[in-house]
Amino acid sequence: MKILIIGGGGREHSLLWALSRSHRRPKLFVAPGRAGMSSLATVVPITPLSIDSLVSFAETEKIDVTLCGPSAPLYGGLADAFTRAGLVLIGPSSLGALLGGSRCFAKAVMARLGIPTPASKVFWEPQDAKEYVRKASHPLVIKTDRRSDRNTVFLPSGPEEALQVVDGLVEMGLFDRAGRSILIEDRVVGPEVTILCLSDGHTVLPAATATEYRVSDSGSTESPPRSKALRPSGALACETLRLGSKVGAISPSPHVDETAKTAIVEKILNPVLSGLRSQGIVYRGFLGARVVLASSGPSVLGLHVTLGDPLAQTLLPRLKTDMVEVLTALGDERLGEITLNWDRRAAACLVLTRSSRSDGPTRTVDISGLHEIEEADLWVCQEETGVAQGRTLACGERVLSVTALGHPLTQARKRVYEGVSGIRFDGMGCLADLGAEVVPTRS
Repeated sequence: MKILIIGGGGREHSLLWALSRSHRRPKLFVAPGRAGMSSLATVVPITPLSIDSLVSFAETEKIDVTLCGPSAPLYGGLADAFTRAGLVLIGPSSLGALLGGSRCFAKAVMARLGIPTPASKVFWEPQDAKEYVRKASHPLVIKTDRRSDRNTVFLPSGPEEALQVVDGLVEMGLFDRAGRSILIEDRVVGPEVTILCLSDGHTVLPAATATEYRVSDSGSTESPPRSKALRPSGALACETLRLGSKVGAISPSPHVDETAKTAIVEKILNPVLSGLRSQGIVYRGFLGARVVLASSGPSVLGLHVTLGDPLAQTLLPRLKTDMVEVLTALGDERLGEITLNWDRRAAACLVLTRSSRSDGPTRTVDISGLHEIEEADLWVCQEETGVAQGRTLACGERVLSVTALGHPLTQARKRVYEGVSGIRFDGMGCLADLGAEVVPTRS
C-alpha cells in the first residue's frame, strides 16, 4: 500500500511515525517533507500548493491514500482536484474547507444551525466597525475573516485599543482587498478544550480530547491557554495583544470527561456535518472545534479542518488503533467499522522554538542532544529543520516538538520537561507552564 502525506512539519512527521508502526508496512511518501523524515518516507520535492504536480505524482506512483496536513491546499481545492482524478484524499472539498478558512462562513453555519458560539458581527467597512467598537460596553475580540491573513486575532483591552486595531488593519490594506472583512466577537472567558473528530461523510468518529497552549511572538513562553496573547511585530503598530501560535498541548484535557465530550460532539460537531450534508457538501476528513467552557455552557471559538499542530503530535502517540486501517476506512467510507483505542497514559507535547531576535530568522544553527532524546522513549518530530554534513540544523522559529507519555498527566509533564532539557540550540525556548493547571498546589 502507498500513502502520501502532504506537508513538512511536526504534524506530518508524527503522521509518518504513526503510519510506520502499522502491521501493513505501507510505502510512505511525504511532500515536501524534511530531510529528517527520510528514514520513514521518500521525500518528494513538491510544495503543498502545487496541486497539479501533486495530482500528477499521485497518479504516476499509484498512491492509494493521500492525507493533507496543512489547510491552505484544501482551501485552494486540493481535494476537488484529487476527486476529479479518481484519487482518494483525506480532507474536505474547497467548500467544506471554508469552515476553517473563513471565520465568517463558519459563524454563519453555526448561527443557522443554532450551535453555541460567542455573539459577533461582520464588517466590510472600517467606519462601521469603529462605530460598533465605540458603542460596545463589554470586552471584544477582533478577528480577520481569513485565517491566512497575518495578525489575525486581537484582544484589545478596551475601545481605544480596539479602534487602534481597526486603524492598523486599514493601514495594512486589509479592507482594500477583494472579499476581505473582519469579525468582531464578544470575548468569552473559560478553560479551553479541543474536540476532534473524523468523518467519512456518513460516520462521525470522535478522537481523544486535548487542551492546546499558545505563546506570544514577543518571546514570552509562559502563557496558559487564552490567558495572555502577543504583541504584533511588524505591520500593525499598536500595543494591542494578539493571540500567538500553539506551542504545546496535553491529552486528555483535564477540563472535560467522556460524558462532556460526547455532549459536545452531539451538540456541535454532528450538527455541523449534518448541516453541510443538507447543503450537498459531503465532508471527509478531520474536523476540530476549539471550545471554551464558559459559565453559561460550552461555546465554539473556532472550527478547524485538519489534524492540527501540535494536536497531531499529542494525540497520535496515544492512538493504539492502526493508523493505516483508520485512513483506509475513512477513504473507503467504512469509518463505522473502526473503533479508536487510546493508551491510558496521558500525553504532554512541547514545541521547541527559536527566537528570531537571537541571531536572525534566516541563519541556521546546530541542534545537539537529539540522539540521546530519541533513545528515551519520546516522540521527537521535526518542524523547521535541515541536515548538513550529518548535522541537524534549526532553520526557522518553530524547530522541534517533543511528546512524552505518562500516567497520570503530571508524570507525562515531568517526562517531557526532563527530555527537552537535554536538547540545545541557540535561541531555544519552550512553554514554561505546560499543564500547570494539573499540578497540585503546595500549601
